[in-house]
Amino acid sequence: MRATATILVLCCVIAAVLCRTHAHDEIITRQEAAGLILDASAPTQYFDQYVDHYVDRSARATFKQRFWVNDTMYQSGGPIFMICGGEGPASAKTVAGYFWVNQLAERYHGAVVSVEHRFYGESQPFTRITTDKLALLSSAQALEDFAVFASEFPRKFTKFAGSEWVSVGGSYSGNLSAWLRMKYPHIFKAALSESAPVLALDNFTQYFMTTQATLGPTCSAVVKSIFDEAAKCYSTKGQSCTLPENLSPKMGWAQMSALDYSSFMSAMTGVVANTVQYDKDHAGALTVVDMCAQLEAAAAKGTTQLHTLFAELNEFMGPVDASYADDVAELKTHTPGDAGQSWTWQTCNDAFGYFQPSSALSSQLLPSGSITLTYYHQLCKDAFGIDVTNLAARIAETNIHYGARNIISSNIAFLTNSEDPWHNLGVLEPLKYCQNCVVHQTQGHAHCASMYAPRSSDDAAIKETRALQLKMLDVLFAH
Repeated sequence: MRATATILVLCCVIAAVLCRTHAHDEIITRQEAAGLILDASAPTQYFDQYVDHYVDRSARATFKQRFWVNDTMYQSGGPIFMICGGEGPASAKTVAGYFWVNQLAERYHGAVVSVEHRFYGESQPFTRITTDKLALLSSAQALEDFAVFASEFPRKFTKFAGSEWVSVGGSYSGNLSAWLRMKYPHIFKAALSESAPVLALDNFTQYFMTTQATLGPTCSAVVKSIFDEAAKCYSTKGQSCTLPENLSPKMGWAQMSALDYSSFMSAMTGVVANTVQYDKDHAGALTVVDMCAQLEAAAAKGTTQLHTLFAELNEFMGPVDASYADDVAELKTHTPGDAGQSWTWQTCNDAFGYFQPSSALSSQLLPSGSITLTYYHQLCKDAFGIDVTNLAARIAETNIHYGARNIISSNIAFLTNSEDPWHNLGVLEPLKYCQNCVVHQTQGHAHCASMYAPRSSDDAAIKETRALQLKMLDVLFAH
Protein backbone atom coordinates (compact mmCIF):
# COMPACT_ATOMS: atom_id res chain seq x y z
CA MET A 1 0.00 0.00 0.00
CA ARG A 2 1.07 3.57 -0.57
CA ALA A 3 1.76 5.35 2.71
CA THR A 4 0.46 8.76 3.61
CA ALA A 5 2.47 11.16 5.68
CA THR A 6 3.57 14.70 6.43
CA ILE A 7 4.11 18.27 6.20
CA LEU A 8 1.82 20.94 7.12
CA VAL A 9 -0.61 23.04 7.86
CA LEU A 10 -3.44 21.65 6.68
CA CYS A 11 -2.61 17.72 3.36
CA CYS A 12 -0.84 14.55 2.96
CA VAL A 13 -0.80 12.35 -0.05
CA ILE A 14 2.68 10.89 -0.07
CA ALA A 15 5.16 10.06 2.62
CA ALA A 16 6.84 13.36 2.16
CA VAL A 17 6.43 17.00 2.59
CA LEU A 18 2.75 17.48 2.57
CA CYS A 19 0.51 19.22 5.02
CA ARG A 20 -2.20 17.43 6.89
CA THR A 21 -5.26 18.74 5.20
CA HIS A 22 -6.22 15.48 3.56
CA ALA A 23 -6.50 13.95 7.01
CA HIS A 24 -9.04 16.69 7.74
CA ASP A 25 -10.87 15.93 4.46
CA GLU A 26 -11.08 12.25 5.40
CA ILE A 27 -12.61 13.17 8.76
CA ILE A 28 -15.27 15.27 7.01
CA THR A 29 -16.07 12.37 4.66
CA ARG A 30 -16.55 10.03 7.62
CA GLN A 31 -18.74 12.57 9.40
CA GLU A 32 -20.91 12.94 6.31
CA ALA A 33 -21.43 9.19 6.22
CA ALA A 34 -22.54 9.37 9.86
CA GLY A 35 -24.95 12.21 9.11
CA LEU A 36 -22.99 14.75 11.14
CA ILE A 37 -22.59 17.38 8.38
CA LEU A 38 -25.27 19.83 7.29
CA ASP A 39 -26.54 19.34 3.76
CA ALA A 40 -24.89 21.93 1.53
CA SER A 41 -27.39 23.42 -0.90
CA ALA A 42 -25.40 26.46 -2.07
CA PRO A 43 -24.78 26.08 -5.82
CA THR A 44 -21.27 26.10 -7.23
CA GLN A 45 -20.54 29.34 -9.04
CA TYR A 46 -17.56 30.53 -11.07
CA PHE A 47 -15.64 33.78 -11.18
CA ASP A 48 -13.48 34.79 -14.13
CA GLN A 49 -10.17 35.23 -12.34
CA TYR A 50 -6.89 36.47 -13.81
CA VAL A 51 -4.27 33.77 -14.38
CA ASP A 52 -1.44 36.23 -13.77
CA HIS A 53 -2.05 39.50 -11.91
CA TYR A 54 1.42 40.81 -12.69
CA VAL A 55 1.28 41.09 -16.47
CA ASP A 56 -0.23 43.91 -18.46
CA ARG A 57 -4.01 43.95 -18.04
CA SER A 58 -4.58 43.73 -21.80
CA ALA A 59 -2.64 40.46 -21.88
CA ARG A 60 -4.29 38.77 -18.92
CA ALA A 61 -5.94 35.42 -19.52
CA THR A 62 -8.59 34.18 -17.08
CA PHE A 63 -9.63 30.92 -15.44
CA LYS A 64 -12.77 29.75 -13.65
CA GLN A 65 -12.41 30.11 -9.87
CA ARG A 66 -15.06 28.33 -7.82
CA PHE A 67 -17.04 30.03 -5.09
CA TRP A 68 -20.17 29.53 -2.99
CA VAL A 69 -22.54 31.98 -1.31
CA ASN A 70 -24.87 31.61 1.67
CA ASP A 71 -26.98 34.76 1.93
CA THR A 72 -29.86 33.32 3.95
CA MET A 73 -28.94 35.51 6.94
CA TYR A 74 -28.06 38.62 4.98
CA GLN A 75 -29.70 41.99 5.43
CA SER A 76 -28.77 45.06 3.40
CA GLY A 77 -25.51 46.55 4.61
CA GLY A 78 -24.46 43.50 6.63
CA PRO A 79 -20.85 42.30 6.39
CA ILE A 80 -19.63 39.59 4.03
CA PHE A 81 -17.52 36.91 5.71
CA MET A 82 -15.18 35.49 3.06
CA ILE A 83 -13.64 32.09 3.82
CA CYS A 84 -10.27 32.06 2.09
CA GLY A 85 -9.51 28.82 0.33
CA GLY A 86 -6.34 27.09 1.45
CA GLU A 87 -4.20 24.10 0.52
CA GLY A 88 -7.01 21.78 -0.44
CA PRO A 89 -10.28 21.67 -2.38
CA ALA A 90 -13.21 23.77 -1.18
CA SER A 91 -16.91 22.91 -1.39
CA ALA A 92 -20.42 24.11 -0.58
CA LYS A 93 -20.03 22.60 2.89
CA THR A 94 -17.86 25.54 3.91
CA VAL A 95 -20.86 27.88 3.80
CA ALA A 96 -23.43 25.35 5.05
CA GLY A 97 -22.84 25.63 8.79
CA TYR A 98 -19.79 23.46 9.27
CA PHE A 99 -17.89 26.49 10.56
CA TRP A 100 -18.68 29.02 13.28
CA VAL A 101 -18.68 31.80 10.71
CA ASN A 102 -22.35 31.06 9.99
CA GLN A 103 -23.21 32.08 13.55
CA LEU A 104 -21.27 35.29 12.97
CA ALA A 105 -23.24 35.98 9.81
CA GLU A 106 -26.46 35.43 11.73
CA ARG A 107 -25.37 37.76 14.54
CA TYR A 108 -24.37 40.59 12.21
CA HIS A 109 -26.96 39.94 9.46
CA GLY A 110 -24.22 39.08 7.01
CA ALA A 111 -23.44 36.64 4.23
CA VAL A 112 -20.87 33.84 4.01
CA VAL A 113 -18.81 33.44 0.85
CA SER A 114 -16.21 30.73 0.24
CA VAL A 115 -13.61 31.10 -2.52
CA GLU A 116 -11.37 28.23 -3.61
CA HIS A 117 -7.61 28.77 -3.83
CA ARG A 118 -6.02 28.68 -7.28
CA PHE A 119 -4.48 25.31 -8.30
CA TYR A 120 -6.57 23.46 -5.68
CA GLY A 121 -9.83 21.60 -6.22
CA GLU A 122 -11.32 22.57 -9.57
CA SER A 123 -9.98 26.14 -9.66
CA GLN A 124 -7.33 25.30 -12.21
CA PRO A 125 -5.70 27.94 -14.42
CA PHE A 126 -4.42 25.20 -16.74
CA THR A 127 -5.71 21.86 -17.96
CA ARG A 128 -2.15 20.52 -18.01
CA ILE A 129 0.34 21.34 -15.27
CA THR A 130 4.08 21.74 -15.81
CA THR A 131 6.70 23.06 -13.41
CA ASP A 132 6.92 26.40 -15.23
CA LYS A 133 3.15 26.84 -14.85
CA LEU A 134 3.39 26.13 -11.13
CA ALA A 135 5.24 29.44 -10.91
CA LEU A 136 1.78 31.04 -10.94
CA LEU A 137 0.85 29.15 -7.77
CA SER A 138 1.92 31.51 -5.00
CA SER A 139 0.52 33.28 -1.96
CA ALA A 140 1.05 36.60 -3.75
CA GLN A 141 -1.17 35.56 -6.67
CA ALA A 142 -3.73 34.09 -4.25
CA LEU A 143 -3.97 37.34 -2.31
CA GLU A 144 -4.60 39.21 -5.55
CA ASP A 145 -7.28 36.64 -6.43
CA PHE A 146 -9.18 37.26 -3.22
CA ALA A 147 -8.83 41.05 -3.43
CA VAL A 148 -10.06 41.14 -7.03
CA PHE A 149 -12.93 38.81 -6.17
CA ALA A 150 -14.07 40.97 -3.24
CA SER A 151 -13.83 44.11 -5.39
CA GLU A 152 -15.79 42.66 -8.30
CA PHE A 153 -18.34 40.61 -6.36
CA PRO A 154 -20.76 43.51 -5.58
CA ARG A 155 -20.85 44.39 -9.27
CA LYS A 156 -22.15 40.92 -10.09
CA PHE A 157 -24.43 40.77 -7.06
CA THR A 158 -25.59 44.33 -6.60
CA LYS A 159 -27.56 43.67 -3.42
CA PHE A 160 -24.21 43.38 -1.61
CA ALA A 161 -23.05 46.83 -2.69
CA GLY A 162 -21.87 48.80 0.31
CA SER A 163 -21.25 45.73 2.49
CA GLU A 164 -17.90 45.47 4.27
CA TRP A 165 -15.70 42.39 4.05
CA VAL A 166 -14.20 40.19 6.77
CA SER A 167 -11.61 37.62 5.69
CA VAL A 168 -11.66 34.27 7.49
CA GLY A 169 -9.10 31.49 7.43
CA GLY A 170 -7.32 28.78 9.35
CA SER A 171 -3.83 27.34 8.95
CA TYR A 172 -2.27 28.56 5.67
CA SER A 173 -5.54 30.29 4.78
CA GLY A 174 -5.27 31.94 8.19
CA ASN A 175 -2.06 33.51 6.90
CA LEU A 176 -3.90 34.70 3.81
CA SER A 177 -6.76 36.10 5.87
CA ALA A 178 -4.44 38.22 8.02
CA TRP A 179 -2.35 39.31 5.05
CA LEU A 180 -5.47 40.42 3.18
CA ARG A 181 -6.37 42.80 5.99
CA MET A 182 -2.78 44.06 6.17
CA LYS A 183 -2.33 44.51 2.42
CA TYR A 184 -5.83 45.63 1.44
CA PRO A 185 -7.31 47.46 4.44
CA HIS A 186 -9.54 49.44 2.05
CA ILE A 187 -11.22 46.19 0.98
CA PHE A 188 -11.18 44.03 4.13
CA LYS A 189 -12.48 45.64 7.31
CA ALA A 190 -11.31 42.84 9.61
CA ALA A 191 -9.76 39.38 9.61
CA LEU A 192 -10.09 36.18 11.62
CA SER A 193 -6.89 34.15 11.50
CA GLU A 194 -6.60 30.87 13.40
CA SER A 195 -3.67 28.44 13.62
CA ALA A 196 -1.82 30.59 11.09
CA PRO A 197 1.92 29.85 10.74
CA VAL A 198 2.86 33.42 9.82
CA LEU A 199 6.53 32.77 10.63
CA ALA A 200 8.17 30.97 7.72
CA LEU A 201 10.76 28.53 9.04
CA ASP A 202 13.07 26.06 7.35
CA ASN A 203 13.92 23.76 10.26
CA PHE A 204 10.57 23.36 12.06
CA THR A 205 11.73 20.97 14.78
CA GLN A 206 9.09 22.30 17.19
CA TYR A 207 6.45 20.29 15.33
CA PHE A 208 7.43 16.99 16.90
CA MET A 209 8.38 18.67 20.18
CA THR A 210 4.77 19.78 20.65
CA THR A 211 3.50 16.41 19.43
CA GLN A 212 5.67 14.73 22.06
CA ALA A 213 4.46 17.09 24.81
CA THR A 214 0.80 16.59 23.90
CA LEU A 215 1.12 12.80 24.02
CA GLY A 216 2.74 12.94 27.44
CA PRO A 217 5.70 10.89 28.70
CA THR A 218 4.02 7.49 28.94
CA CYS A 219 2.38 7.52 25.52
CA SER A 220 5.48 9.06 23.90
CA ALA A 221 7.59 6.26 25.32
CA VAL A 222 5.24 3.62 23.89
CA VAL A 223 5.31 5.21 20.43
CA LYS A 224 9.07 5.73 20.67
CA SER A 225 9.56 2.01 21.27
CA ILE A 226 8.07 1.38 17.82
CA PHE A 227 10.14 4.09 16.14
CA ASP A 228 13.30 2.90 17.93
CA GLU A 229 12.71 -0.60 16.61
CA ALA A 230 12.37 0.85 13.10
CA ALA A 231 15.68 2.65 13.58
CA LYS A 232 17.31 -0.62 14.64
CA CYS A 233 15.84 -2.41 11.65
CA TYR A 234 17.26 0.23 9.35
CA SER A 235 20.70 0.34 10.95
CA THR A 236 21.06 -3.47 10.83
CA LYS A 237 19.51 -3.72 7.35
CA GLY A 238 16.77 -5.90 8.80
CA GLN A 239 19.12 -8.41 10.42
CA SER A 240 17.90 -7.52 13.91
CA CYS A 241 14.25 -6.58 13.52
CA THR A 242 11.00 -7.54 15.23
CA LEU A 243 8.63 -5.31 13.25
CA PRO A 244 5.89 -7.16 11.34
CA GLU A 245 5.47 -6.94 7.58
CA ASN A 246 2.88 -4.14 7.78
CA LEU A 247 5.30 -1.95 9.73
CA SER A 248 8.20 -2.64 7.37
CA PRO A 249 9.14 -1.04 4.04
CA LYS A 250 7.94 -2.69 0.86
CA MET A 251 11.39 -2.25 -0.68
CA GLY A 252 13.05 -4.13 2.20
CA TRP A 253 15.34 -2.82 4.90
CA ALA A 254 18.56 -3.74 3.13
CA GLN A 255 17.70 -1.64 0.07
CA MET A 256 16.84 1.57 1.97
CA SER A 257 18.89 4.72 1.47
CA ALA A 258 18.93 7.54 4.03
CA LEU A 259 16.32 9.38 1.97
CA ASP A 260 14.15 6.25 1.79
CA TYR A 261 14.41 5.95 5.56
CA SER A 262 13.16 9.53 6.03
CA SER A 263 10.26 8.81 3.69
CA PHE A 264 9.39 5.66 5.63
CA MET A 265 9.61 7.32 9.05
CA SER A 266 7.48 10.22 7.84
CA ALA A 267 4.82 7.68 6.90
CA MET A 268 5.13 5.98 10.28
CA THR A 269 4.33 9.23 12.13
CA GLY A 270 1.03 9.61 10.27
CA VAL A 271 -1.60 8.58 12.83
CA VAL A 272 0.27 10.10 15.77
CA ALA A 273 0.84 13.50 14.14
CA ASN A 274 -2.65 13.73 12.65
CA THR A 275 -4.36 12.75 15.89
CA VAL A 276 -2.43 15.38 17.84
CA GLN A 277 -2.94 18.08 15.22
CA TYR A 278 -6.72 17.61 15.05
CA ASP A 279 -7.33 16.44 18.60
CA LYS A 280 -10.97 16.97 19.65
CA ASP A 281 -11.69 19.05 16.53
CA HIS A 282 -14.19 16.62 15.03
CA ALA A 283 -16.95 14.60 16.65
CA GLY A 284 -16.32 10.88 16.34
CA ALA A 285 -12.65 11.20 15.33
CA LEU A 286 -9.82 9.51 17.22
CA THR A 287 -8.58 11.68 20.10
CA VAL A 288 -5.17 11.73 21.77
CA VAL A 289 -6.67 10.33 24.98
CA ASP A 290 -8.31 7.43 23.13
CA MET A 291 -5.28 6.68 20.97
CA CYS A 292 -2.88 6.72 23.91
CA ALA A 293 -5.19 4.56 26.03
CA GLN A 294 -5.28 1.97 23.25
CA LEU A 295 -1.53 2.06 22.66
CA GLU A 296 -0.64 1.85 26.35
CA ALA A 297 -3.05 -1.04 26.88
CA ALA A 298 -1.62 -2.91 23.89
CA ALA A 299 1.94 -2.30 25.09
CA ALA A 300 1.04 -3.80 28.45
CA LYS A 301 -0.02 -6.99 26.66
CA GLY A 302 3.17 -7.30 24.64
CA THR A 303 5.15 -6.11 21.64
CA THR A 304 3.15 -8.15 19.15
CA GLN A 305 -0.15 -6.63 20.28
CA LEU A 306 1.35 -3.12 20.19
CA HIS A 307 2.71 -3.51 16.66
CA THR A 308 -0.57 -4.97 15.43
CA LEU A 309 -2.56 -2.06 16.85
CA PHE A 310 -0.15 0.58 15.53
CA ALA A 311 -0.40 -0.82 12.01
CA GLU A 312 -4.21 -0.85 12.29
CA LEU A 313 -4.32 2.76 13.51
CA ASN A 314 -2.14 3.80 10.57
CA GLU A 315 -4.31 1.71 8.23
CA PHE A 316 -1.26 -0.19 6.96
CA MET A 317 -2.74 -3.29 5.33
CA GLY A 318 0.54 -4.56 3.92
CA PRO A 319 4.18 -3.52 3.62
CA VAL A 320 4.62 0.23 3.86
CA ASP A 321 5.00 1.54 0.32
CA ALA A 322 7.22 4.52 1.07
CA SER A 323 10.33 5.39 -0.90
CA TYR A 324 12.10 8.59 -1.84
CA ALA A 325 11.95 7.78 -5.57
CA ASP A 326 8.18 7.36 -5.37
CA ASP A 327 7.86 10.63 -3.44
CA VAL A 328 9.69 12.47 -6.21
CA ALA A 329 7.75 10.68 -8.95
CA GLU A 330 4.41 11.60 -7.42
CA LEU A 331 5.42 15.24 -7.08
CA LYS A 332 6.51 15.30 -10.74
CA THR A 333 3.26 13.79 -12.02
CA HIS A 334 1.70 17.25 -12.48
CA THR A 335 -1.96 16.32 -12.15
CA PRO A 336 -4.34 19.32 -11.97
CA GLY A 337 -5.95 19.44 -8.53
CA ASP A 338 -3.22 17.38 -6.84
CA ALA A 339 -3.18 19.16 -3.48
CA GLY A 340 -0.10 17.29 -2.29
CA GLN A 341 1.96 18.45 -5.23
CA SER A 342 0.60 22.00 -5.08
CA TRP A 343 1.25 22.45 -1.37
CA THR A 344 4.72 20.91 -1.52
CA TRP A 345 5.53 23.33 -4.34
CA GLN A 346 4.43 26.21 -2.16
CA THR A 347 6.52 25.14 0.82
CA CYS A 348 9.54 24.93 -1.48
CA ASN A 349 9.02 27.79 -3.92
CA ASP A 350 6.85 30.20 -1.94
CA ALA A 351 9.66 29.78 0.59
CA PHE A 352 7.57 28.97 3.64
CA GLY A 353 9.69 25.97 4.62
CA TYR A 354 7.58 24.38 7.37
CA PHE A 355 9.78 21.27 7.05
CA GLN A 356 9.35 18.94 10.04
CA PRO A 357 12.54 17.00 10.79
CA SER A 358 13.19 15.00 13.92
CA SER A 359 15.66 16.45 16.40
CA ALA A 360 17.39 15.80 19.70
CA LEU A 361 14.69 17.92 21.37
CA SER A 362 11.94 15.53 20.23
CA SER A 363 13.97 12.35 20.72
CA GLN A 364 11.68 11.12 23.49
CA LEU A 365 9.27 10.40 20.64
CA LEU A 366 11.19 10.18 17.37
CA PRO A 367 14.82 9.12 16.97
CA SER A 368 16.98 12.13 16.10
CA GLY A 369 18.03 12.00 12.45
CA SER A 370 15.22 9.70 11.36
CA ILE A 371 13.51 12.44 9.31
CA THR A 372 16.14 14.85 8.04
CA LEU A 373 16.09 18.39 6.71
CA THR A 374 18.18 17.08 3.81
CA TYR A 375 15.24 14.88 2.83
CA TYR A 376 12.92 17.86 2.45
CA HIS A 377 15.48 20.00 0.67
CA GLN A 378 16.32 17.21 -1.75
CA LEU A 379 12.62 16.80 -2.57
CA CYS A 380 12.41 20.48 -3.52
CA LYS A 381 15.42 20.07 -5.78
CA ASP A 382 14.59 16.72 -7.40
CA ALA A 383 10.83 17.24 -7.82
CA PHE A 384 10.82 20.88 -8.92
CA GLY A 385 14.38 21.81 -9.83
CA ILE A 386 14.54 24.39 -7.04
CA ASP A 387 17.98 25.63 -5.99
CA VAL A 388 18.05 24.86 -2.27
CA THR A 389 21.44 26.45 -1.64
CA ASN A 390 19.73 29.80 -1.05
CA LEU A 391 16.50 28.45 0.43
CA ALA A 392 17.24 29.78 3.92
CA ALA A 393 17.79 33.26 2.50
CA ARG A 394 14.54 33.07 0.51
CA ILE A 395 12.62 32.00 3.62
CA ALA A 396 14.06 35.03 5.42
CA GLU A 397 12.83 37.18 2.53
CA THR A 398 9.34 35.69 2.93
CA ASN A 399 9.32 36.87 6.53
CA ILE A 400 10.49 40.32 5.50
CA HIS A 401 7.85 40.52 2.78
CA TYR A 402 4.88 39.53 4.96
CA GLY A 403 6.21 40.75 8.29
CA ALA A 404 6.10 37.39 10.11
CA ARG A 405 5.03 38.32 13.67
CA ASN A 406 5.75 42.04 13.23
CA ILE A 407 2.17 43.10 12.62
CA ILE A 408 1.15 46.72 12.05
CA SER A 409 -2.56 46.75 11.36
CA SER A 410 -5.96 46.66 13.11
CA ASN A 411 -9.06 44.49 13.51
CA ILE A 412 -7.33 41.09 13.25
CA ALA A 413 -7.86 38.12 15.57
CA PHE A 414 -4.74 35.93 15.78
CA LEU A 415 -5.78 32.68 17.45
CA THR A 416 -3.60 29.72 18.33
CA ASN A 417 -4.16 26.48 20.25
CA SER A 418 -1.79 24.98 22.80
CA GLU A 419 -1.92 21.37 21.53
CA ASP A 420 -1.51 22.36 17.89
CA PRO A 421 2.11 21.98 16.73
CA TRP A 422 1.57 24.92 14.38
CA HIS A 423 1.07 27.36 17.25
CA ASN A 424 4.87 27.59 17.41
CA LEU A 425 4.84 29.62 14.17
CA GLY A 426 1.88 31.82 15.05
CA VAL A 427 1.47 35.19 16.74
CA LEU A 428 1.92 34.52 20.45
CA GLU A 429 2.69 37.88 22.05
CA PRO A 430 0.54 41.04 22.34
CA LEU A 431 0.88 43.32 19.34
CA LYS A 432 1.87 46.88 20.17
CA TYR A 433 0.90 48.31 16.79
CA CYS A 434 -2.31 46.43 16.04
CA GLN A 435 -5.42 48.30 17.18
CA ASN A 436 -8.57 46.38 18.16
CA CYS A 437 -6.67 43.14 17.61
CA VAL A 438 -6.93 39.86 19.51
CA VAL A 439 -3.95 37.64 20.30
CA HIS A 440 -5.11 34.58 22.20
CA GLN A 441 -4.16 30.96 22.71
CA THR A 442 -6.85 28.40 23.55
CA GLN A 443 -5.55 25.93 26.10
CA GLY A 444 -6.08 22.21 25.61
CA HIS A 445 -7.15 22.38 21.97
CA ALA A 446 -5.69 21.75 18.54
CA HIS A 447 -5.65 23.01 14.97
CA CYS A 448 -8.34 25.59 14.10
CA ALA A 449 -10.38 24.51 17.11
CA SER A 450 -12.65 27.55 17.45
CA MET A 451 -13.48 27.72 13.74
CA TYR A 452 -15.90 24.81 13.83
CA ALA A 453 -19.60 25.16 14.54
CA PRO A 454 -20.42 25.27 18.27
CA ARG A 455 -21.18 21.94 19.98
CA SER A 456 -22.80 21.18 23.29
CA SER A 457 -19.49 19.67 24.41
CA ASP A 458 -17.53 22.90 23.89
CA ASP A 459 -15.58 23.81 27.01
CA ALA A 460 -14.99 27.20 28.61
CA ALA A 461 -11.71 27.69 26.76
CA ILE A 462 -13.36 27.48 23.33
CA LYS A 463 -16.22 29.72 24.45
CA GLU A 464 -13.75 32.32 25.68
CA THR A 465 -11.94 32.33 22.34
CA ARG A 466 -15.18 32.93 20.46
CA ALA A 467 -16.20 35.65 22.93
CA LEU A 468 -12.96 37.51 22.26
CA GLN A 469 -13.65 37.44 18.52
CA LEU A 470 -17.17 38.73 19.09
CA LYS A 471 -15.82 41.56 21.23
CA MET A 472 -13.54 42.64 18.39
CA LEU A 473 -16.25 42.38 15.74
CA ASP A 474 -18.88 44.10 17.90
CA VAL A 475 -16.78 47.25 17.79
CA LEU A 476 -17.14 47.22 14.01
CA PHE A 477 -20.57 45.77 13.27
CA ALA A 478 -22.82 45.77 16.35
CA HIS A 479 -25.92 47.90 15.83
